Amino acid sequence: MRLIAFPSLLSALISLAMALFVLVRVPRRLSHWAFILGLLSLFVLEMGNFWVLQSGAPQEILFWKRISLVGEIFLPASWLLFSLVLARSNHRAGLDRWRWVLGVVFLTSLGFLGLTPADDFLREPQPDPGSLGLDAIPLGRAGYLFYQFFLLGAVLILANLEHTLRSLVEPRRSQVKLLLLGVGGLFAFSIYLSGQALLYSQLRLSDLPLASSVHLVCLGMVIVSLARYGLLQAEVFVSRQVVYHTLTFLIAGGYLLAVGLLAQGLRSLGEGLAPDMGPFLVFLASLGLVAFFLSARYQSRIRVFIGTHFYRNKYDYRSLWQRFTERLGPTLSVEEILSLAKGLLLETLGIQRIHFWLYDHPRKRFCLMHPRNLPPRTGGGGLKEGNGLVQYLFQVNRPVTQEELRENPALRPIWEENCALLESLESSAWVPLVAGERKIGLMTLGKGASGKGFDHEDCELLKALSVPISHHLLAARLAEELIATKQVETFSRLAAFVLHDLKNFTSSLSLVVQNARASWEEPDFRQDALGTISNIAARMKGLIDRLSVSSVTGLQRRPVDLNALISETLQRLNGARKIAFLPSDRPLPLAEVDGDEIQKVILNLVLNAHEAILDQGKVTIRTEAQNGWVTFAVTDEGCGIPEEVMADSLFLPFKTTKDQGTGIGLYQCKRVIEAHQGEIEVESQPGRGSTFRVKLPVMKVTRN
Repeated sequence: MRLIAFPSLLSALISLAMALFVLVRVPRRLSHWAFILGLLSLFVLEMGNFWVLQSGAPQEILFWKRISLVGEIFLPASWLLFSLVLARSNHRAGLDRWRWVLGVVFLTSLGFLGLTPADDFLREPQPDPGSLGLDAIPLGRAGYLFYQFFLLGAVLILANLEHTLRSLVEPRRSQVKLLLLGVGGLFAFSIYLSGQALLYSQLRLSDLPLASSVHLVCLGMVIVSLARYGLLQAEVFVSRQVVYHTLTFLIAGGYLLAVGLLAQGLRSLGEGLAPDMGPFLVFLASLGLVAFFLSARYQSRIRVFIGTHFYRNKYDYRSLWQRFTERLGPTLSVEEILSLAKGLLLETLGIQRIHFWLYDHPRKRFCLMHPRNLPPRTGGGGLKEGNGLVQYLFQVNRPVTQEELRENPALRPIWEENCALLESLESSAWVPLVAGERKIGLMTLGKGASGKGFDHEDCELLKALSVPISHHLLAARLAEELIATKQVETFSRLAAFVLHDLKNFTSSLSLVVQNARASWEEPDFRQDALGTISNIAARMKGLIDRLSVSSVTGLQRRPVDLNALISETLQRLNGARKIAFLPSDRPLPLAEVDGDEIQKVILNLVLNAHEAILDQGKVTIRTEAQNGWVTFAVTDEGCGIPEEVMADSLFLPFKTTKDQGTGIGLYQCKRVIEAHQGEIEVESQPGRGSTFRVKLPVMKVTRN
């Protein structure tokens, strides 16, 4: 194997290994498939180039270069798709906007694929006495058009990658930076190679080892990114951004000029430096410069420098406030707000060490969030509300720097009290978080991008930014408290339903005990009493079983004779006196209902009626069938229901007129009847009693 072909082979093997790794180890999404397709295209390109460099005959070189072109043709399509879906939470909307462009790119790629064997794409290679002893392959008309297409695709890919990088915020931006630099560097150098091909209308094979070396560097950056973070999913005046980017370009131009002078000096002094290594050195220098400019610490320093030396105010408070409120707007949870606030402070001030202390009202202390990565002496148990530092912060209601605490004689006791804590946190400033009159928490901040403490303007900015953070934290905590209250309310309602069923069981047992005093000597009564107690025990077990399941089961419908069901229910009351059952003279049609649930309704209405008569009247149950309904009515001779209750709250939960009532019974009855597509009606006259009429649909009979 020729040594000059080794970079191509290594680049091909790394591309294939990465594609297989993502295919096997990473959950596959659209971005992963695009990434795999791009790596496989690069693998075909590099393997073809490897055999080109291994070959000597012109026909072999032409054959393997055409194989290489198969991979090169699909590079724009695959990586354009990848650039559109990488780290985009709404990539489907983006794909909808770009679907025509993607379709044209893929179809054009397929068209060029069909032209690769033609002489109009690549012509017979001619000997080239270059420094590496390789030939150049002339481009045909189709080849010339292809590299124009490739150049346009590379520009689109770089534009999308730049848009993705600008849209991300810290710390996610730092996580995806190396991946974007690797892919972007690959296509940035491809633009250079495409320009050379279009300029000279030929492919210089002496550029192949150089291109493979660049691909190795770019793949290395992608590997580091994957190993660390994986493949991520999900003014009227001259503005500061203009000055910032102008200064950036000035620095970049000066840096590249220095690199060019250095390369020229090395070329003039050292004969061992190959002429074709110049573009490679320029590429490495440019890549290093871009990586440096993408550093959050550098960006923060340059913005502070511009604000200090070019403007009256160090910061553009209006734009910073707008950016803070926009990013914090859609967040809901406390954890999301804290994470976003850290990223925004890192982006704005370059602060690396940020800690939040949230106020725990029941314990009257401030608790440190996420203290696991800090030494034990950092106050993992929290800061008491009576701590001198805490009291001073909320008294002045502004950021307080460590220099102020250390150098102000009046604050010396506070410094001595909290010296160990301040040093362990490596804090430079403390910021109180206040929403109105409510204490929300504290922020502990390390040094900024300059490596120094915070001056007056820094503290003014921190004071301004603490306001939206405090109000969003307050809103999030109130939302969490509301959710907790709803959960308690739901549990209370469930407990009320359970207590109501237990109350019915207790009432049935009380009736058995009452009748036992007068009829215990009768064998039939004892047998009925044991049956009633056994039945109640079984129903209590059924209640426990229903509470044990995670979801509510549906109704267990079956054909039921309503007269028989009422008789069975009354037997459970074991001969309760003053209850008269008057069934219909004619046989009732069957109703398809859940017998257990309807029994609960009957039992509840009968027990309510029995309580209403106060041993001074009677309860009557009647059944009948009419107009497709089977009906039973429970009538009592009690005191009746007040008109205001009848009008407003009779069937509402937790509304009751009884001293020991739960307010659940009638609400539960109404829900059961409505679940059977039935109706429940009430008639009541104060002083004369009430009638509850339940209507259930007759079972439909089907004919075969």
